[in-house]
Amino acid sequence: MGLGYGNLTWLKGKWHFQSVERIPDDLLGINVPLSGLTNLSGKPLTHLSRKELRPFDAQEMRRILRVGLCLPCHKDFSDPVMLHWDPKKKCPVFKEDRL
Repeated sequence: MGLGYGNLTWLKGKWHFQSVERIPDDLLGINVPLSGLTNLSGKPLTHLSRKELRPFDAQEMRRILRVGLCLPCHKDFSDPVMLHWDPKKKCPVFKEDRL
């Protein structure tokens, strides 16, 4: 995902990311994890070395994470939900208000 090393959790209808890295602002003058390329809002945290590369934006992360919400209940590709998955359909289990 490009968030870096840490824990990504779904709480109260929202994704939360907690980095496990100590942010080295006292040494390097930065306040972001060294392994992070972006935050949950899709804001890039660093510039990549090749101009054709970029981290995922917020909308892309939302689509990737949304599929992950389905997997605890729909574990197999033979499941009708997975066979005929509609990306616009809201999950009745999770409150998908925002990323």
